[in-house]
Amino acid sequence: MRLRTSIILGAVGLFIVALLLAVVFGVRAVRKPPEVRTDSILEVKIVGEITDGPVSHPLWTLLGGAKNNVYDLRRAIDQAAADRRIRGILLEIGFNDLGWGSVEEIYASLQRFRKADKPIYTAIANDFVDEKNYYLALPASRLVMNPEAGLLVNGLYAEATFFRKALDKLYIKPEYIQFKEYKSAAEPFTRKDMSREFRESLEYVVRDIENRFVQAVAGIRKKTTAEVRAFMDSGLNTAPEAKQQGFIDDLGYREDVEKSLQETTPGGGKQQSREDELRIVSLRNYVRALDAVEEGKSRVGLVFASGEIASGESDPWDAIMGGDTVAGYIRSLRKDKAVKAIILRVNSPGGSAVGSDVIWREVRQARATGKPVVVSMGDVAGSGGYYISMGADRIVAQPSTITGSIGVVFGKLNTRGFFEWLGVTFDAVKTARNADIFSFVDSLTPEQEQRVRAWMSQVYNDFVSKAAEGRRKSFDAIESIAHGRIWSGAQAKDRALVDALGGLEEAVAQARQLAKIPQDEKIKFVIYPRRKTLWEVIFSGESPFAKTLQSRLSLIETPFFKSLQEAHVWMITPDVKIH
Repeated sequence: MRLRTSIILGAVGLFIVALLLAVVFGVRAVRKPPEVRTDSILEVKIVGEITDGPVSHPLWTLLGGAKNNVYDLRRAIDQAAADRRIRGILLEIGFNDLGWGSVEEIYASLQRFRKADKPIYTAIANDFVDEKNYYLALPASRLVMNPEAGLLVNGLYAEATFFRKALDKLYIKPEYIQFKEYKSAAEPFTRKDMSREFRESLEYVVRDIENRFVQAVAGIRKKTTAEVRAFMDSGLNTAPEAKQQGFIDDLGYREDVEKSLQETTPGGGKQQSREDELRIVSLRNYVRALDAVEEGKSRVGLVFASGEIASGESDPWDAIMGGDTVAGYIRSLRKDKAVKAIILRVNSPGGSAVGSDVIWREVRQARATGKPVVVSMGDVAGSGGYYISMGADRIVAQPSTITGSIGVVFGKLNTRGFFEWLGVTFDAVKTARNADIFSFVDSLTPEQEQRVRAWMSQVYNDFVSKAAEGRRKSFDAIESIAHGRIWSGAQAKDRALVDALGGLEEAVAQARQLAKIPQDEKIKFVIYPRRKTLWEVIFSGESPFAKTLQSRLSLIETPFFKSLQEAHVWMITPDVKIH
């Protein structure tokens, strides 16, 4: 009786909470958009977790999730450049998780803003400022750093984590097969350090990114590349040293930047402020104002394909991109006669071969109906991320996008030793010789390994063949630059794996051309995944409360235990952090 009463009270409590949340979000949805007054300053904060596209879950903001995204940053800055009400930007840069592709996307928008003869005043208050954040600050009219900060512009550093020694200590035997020699996603489990091929390809990409960075710094700060490299070789420079050597403009605080903006017009002259304070409009409010008035005659689909690829449905809470879900988005846009073109924004290291193939097929289906598809690559679009891109009419990448990695890797772990160490033993019966091929407590027999390699060979050859078809090249031409090797976007363009360099702006230009949309005609984006209502989240079982309850009910279904028990053929790019 008490249990039933508790369950009923709990259900009523959850219903009341859901109702209150619905009211809160309902009020927010209908409230009047903010007014953007003349002579306003757009406040742009690049801090914390920043997603690639708009967040579709309404609970993210409430639960302290991602508050900003590259798409809104780019369109707000670009729109502000042409908006007569906005006379400048106050840019605040803090610690963030942006990759190099996203940094280049935002950097390009800031450069376009400067070309509109409007100032950008930048305040950096990080303890240490690395290359990516310094790169974002380069377009500033005036770059100010906290006097106690350090400029950690000391060269790029790429690292990968290796688990082999830990697996050995846990009596776990990794069984990974990589196809081919540069497909290094398996190495963290099979090796204790980088192979020659892994090191070669990674160093080639990192040096390409660094060279571009050095040239940008030299051009904007009016230095020679030798001077920039000498500055980097010192390792760490204090803010006063950076100012003395001309790599920043001044030492100070946000208040100093605000005062300068208050006094300076876009043309560089002085003006008397009509008010004591700046008319600052936050990026979020400015985006809300844009959403309220944005219209366009031509409709273009924009699908954000972010996260690791899996077969089946997406899981936004775990940043999983489901092949069926993304293919469904593309299918809906394909069938919508009002949509003239589709832009697929890819930010993914890859994942499931099946999930990738499902998306690739739907891209081809869209093209078959005469609807152009253009891919815009973000930070990474490698392996499965490249697979879903290669069927498009055009591929656009940032110069520092990590892409390519045309190859496959098989992996499973033999955990018998680990569980026997815990005191857990296993016994089994089987009805066929190879019924245990993917057992997580047995190793592959030579015959089983041969069958897995045959499977991988078929998947790899299919990958290369489809890439060759999509890029209008021969099989041998693509295979020679495949082998699982990663490339930067610039290197990929040199090898015809992508068509053009740039961000979403360039992808839109390509879509206009293919769909024959006039340059002066405004575009209205139809965005997927669309933002869900609170009720949709609650009744679909996607709320974090439902997820937490489900995970508590079955420990064996947690990601850690599942990863120990499942075998995969992956199209995935190695997890590399470039600082």
